[in-house]
Amino acid sequence: LYTVRAYVVGVEAETIEIVRCLFGRFFIFFDELFTKKIIGFLIPDPAVVETGTMFLRHLTPFYVLCCFNQIYSGALRGAGNSKAPMVIMLFSFVLFRQCYMFVMSNFISNTLLPLAFGYPVGWAVCSLVTFLYYRSHGLQRGSVVARHERK
Repeated sequence: LYTVRAYVVGVEAETIEIVRCLFGRFFIFFDELFTKKIIGFLIPDPAVVETGTMFLRHLTPFYVLCCFNQIYSGALRGAGNSKAPMVIMLFSFVLFRQCYMFVMSNFISNTLLPLAFGYPVGWAVCSLVTFLYYRSHGLQRGSVVARHERK
């Protein structure tokens, strides 16, 4: 086996792994205690609770993609470019997701779970396109605001 040391913003891979494991344990604990109660709060039908629990268990790990969407889109908006994040999000969350749902339901599988994965796939597409747009416009290199010195 090979040992690979990865550094993310100065944090060692071991630290990232420990944090990831702790968050994983927390979500498993939260899932076991509260998921069925939260879903069954409004509609206590067992079939609805089971379907909702399955939906949450499969999609919750992908919510981190929404963080990337919001961070890069917010940076672009803060730099004065609000049109690009709007177009990218409309493309990813509406147009791409509708095409995904059409292809998935008509040609691949018309069951709930593959259709539900339209959400994280749309989030991933949005994250990727927003990140590529951010990188292509050189915003990671420095300040977009001119610095004024006080006299």
